[in-house]
Amino acid sequence: MHPFSRPALALIAAGAALTLAAGCTAADDAPGSSPAPSTPEPPQLSEAITLDFYASLLADNDTDRALVADAMGGRLVAVGADGAELWTHQAQVDMDRPDSVAAYSHGETVIVDDGTGHLRALDWGDGSEAWTYTPADADLGCTEPGDYYSSSSTETSALGEDGIILLEYGMIDAARGSRTGDEQKAMVLGLDPASGQPAWPAVQAASDAQPMGGANLQITPDRTHAYLPWRDGDGSFLTRLDLPSGQHATVDLSAYGEQDLGFGIYPQKAPGTLVYAFGTADPDDPYSGSITRTALLRVPMDLPESCGVLTPLSAADDPDLAVGIDFSEEPVDYCATRPVSTATGTFVCASTQLFASRILVLGSLLDGEAWHTDISEDAFEFGLFNEQYGRLHTPVDGTDGPLVVMPGLDAGVRAVNTADGSTLWEAGEDLDPLDPIEGSYGFGGNGALPQLGLIPVLLNDAVHFFTLDGTEHAEAHDVGQYAEPSATGRWFAAAAGESTTLWTVTGG
Repeated sequence: MHPFSRPALALIAAGAALTLAAGCTAADDAPGSSPAPSTPEPPQLSEAITLDFYASLLADNDTDRALVADAMGGRLVAVGADGAELWTHQAQVDMDRPDSVAAYSHGETVIVDDGTGHLRALDWGDGSEAWTYTPADADLGCTEPGDYYSSSSTETSALGEDGIILLEYGMIDAARGSRTGDEQKAMVLGLDPASGQPAWPAVQAASDAQPMGGANLQITPDRTHAYLPWRDGDGSFLTRLDLPSGQHATVDLSAYGEQDLGFGIYPQKAPGTLVYAFGTADPDDPYSGSITRTALLRVPMDLPESCGVLTPLSAADDPDLAVGIDFSEEPVDYCATRPVSTATGTFVCASTQLFASRILVLGSLLDGEAWHTDISEDAFEFGLFNEQYGRLHTPVDGTDGPLVVMPGLDAGVRAVNTADGSTLWEAGEDLDPLDPIEGSYGFGGNGALPQLGLIPVLLNDAVHFFTLDGTEHAEAHDVGQYAEPSATGRWFAAAAGESTTLWTVTGG
C-alpha cells in the first residue's frame, strides 16, 4: 500500500510562568481554585519498542496508539506507546504484502479494508465495531461477495470532517461485474467515514464497461476532483468526478493513444491537466513497464456534469468539447506514477525508469516536465519507487520545500530536492552496495516524523534517524537482515524475522 502521512504538528514551547504586575511574583493558587493547567511535554522520540511478531504499520490515532498488521497471525493489533497489545481484530492479511491492508483514522475510530469485501470502523479504544459496510449487501446488485473494490480516500490516512472513503471497482472480468440489474454496474462508491453510509449515489456505468484493472482512480492535488479511465468495447473514456457532490462528466478518448494498450492518468497542479501514461506493451515482460511512454492531456474544466450513468459527452452536448481536448506527444518526460503527499499536503511524484544504459529517477511536484537523477541498479532491481511493489517513497517537508531520501551513489543515502532533482546532502555509508541480498542495501525514503523533523532510514541492517540537514540524530539501532520498514505520521517500524522494532513520537 501506499505509505501514509498527516498534517504536521507545531512544536510546543515550554510555557512561561504566570506572573502578576511588573515587580510582583506569581501567587499560589487561592484555596478552592482550580490548579493551573500543566504544560504539555514537548514531542520526543521514544526508546526502541520490540514486538514479538512481524508487523507492518497501518495507521495511528495521532496520539498514543497505532494499528499494525500481523500477517502470520492473520490479525490486526492496536499497540500502545509502550508496545502493549491493546486489542486485536481477525483479518485477512497478505503474507507477502501485509501493508496491503488499508486503514484510515477518523476521530475515535480506525476504518479497515482488508480485501475481504467489507469495510469496518473499529473503535480506537477497545476495537469494537462502530459500523460495517459491505458492497455486496448494498443495493447495488453485486453478484459476488468477493468482488474487488480497492479503497482510497480524499485526504491522507487521517480523515477530517470532510473526508470521504472511495471504493473503486477493480475487477476486469465482465462476468463478475457488480451490477444493478442487467444494465449497469457500480464503478465508484463514496462513503461517509462517520456513518459508513454512502456520501453520494454510486457512480454507475453500462454493464460492458470495464476499468483498466486494479486501482486507477487518481485524485487531483487540490483534492476536489478525481479522474477514472475506463473502457467500453473498443472505446476508451475518462471520467472526472467531483468529490464533494459525486457528480461527474465523461469524455471519449478513443481518438487518442493506442486502444489495445490501455492507459493511466495522473493529474497535475494545473486544473484539467493530466499526464497520460500509455499501457505496457508486453505484459509478460516484467521490464517492459520500466520504460513509460507519456503524453500531456488537457481537458476542459467547464464540462456539464450529472449524477446518472456514465455517459460520454458528445459534440451535441458541448460543441466546443473536441477543440477543448488537447493531446500532446512531444518528446518530454513526465513522472507517471501515483504521487505521495508530504505531511503538510504537498504531492510529490517519483518513479524509476530505464534510459538506454542508465537507470534514473524521474520526479516532479506535478508541475510539468520531470527532472532526472541517477540511481543505483540495486535500487531499480529492488523496486524502489515502484507502485506495483508497494515500495513508494515518503516525501519529507524540508526547510525549503519537499525532499526525498533515496540510496546514495557515493554514500549510504542522499536527500534530493523534489523541485529540481539536485542532491541536498549525503549521509551514512553503504557497506556493500553491490549485494542487497545480504541486507546492507540503503533503502532510503522509509518514513518521516514531522513533529521532530526526523527522517528514519533503514541502512546497513540498522535504523538511522537523520535531521532535515542530514545530521544523524542518535546512534543507529541494529534490526537485522532483510528488515522491512513501514511508517505512519507518528510511528516507524522495522520488521525482520519474527520480531518488529518500533519507535513513536511521545508528548506534543
